[in-house]
Amino acid sequence: LLGEQMLLPPLWRLASSRTTSIRCALYSFIQTLLERAPDLAATCAPSLAATLLDALKEQDPAGHAALWEPLLVLLQRHPDDVQASPAAKFILPRLLSLLKHGCHGAAPTVATALMPLVAQLPTDLTRPQSASTARPPTSLAPAAAILDAIYDGLRSPTLAAAHFRPMLKAHAEVLLLLVATTRAADAPDGSAAAA
Repeated sequence: LLGEQMLLPPLWRLASSRTTSIRCALYSFIQTLLERAPDLAATCAPSLAATLLDALKEQDPAGHAALWEPLLVLLQRHPDDVQASPAAKFILPRLLSLLKHGCHGAAPTVATALMPLVAQLPTDLTRPQSASTARPPTSLAPAAAILDAIYDGLRSPTLAAAHFRPMLKAHAEVLLLLVATTRAADAPDGSAAAA
């Protein structure tokens, strides 16, 4: 009962604090909640989803360092709550903005988390549009825009030279994932064809 009382809306509003350390503490608390109290986390998964998805607009490197692990755990353990969140429609646009801006000084952290995040995106974002849509069947998956955003980020004046290599590695990983999901979508039985 005490745990449930702690998880009321005022707690989640701390994510909009102007103080980075408060936001980081909240992200760390969410990670602990997901790992150590999964039943309690399940009762507030919609609030966790809204909080962490909204945090994709984080602009502080320390905030990103604290954000990505709980976000990935949430995506893995509560995918339905993430998809049901009103903030879910902003995942791709916020991610693209983050990448285009060189990740606001957090490129190594973001680059490391990018592949697991893209791997957990809904298939309608990672597979090419089907022929039943208004687009031609050869159109790219919406997540393919991540590749362009990474290149834009590589040209960003805010990207430190030391962050160039992790971003290139993330580009290669995302490219391979999108190729694999395209191959799986093209296979007659829905599985990837043999290489």
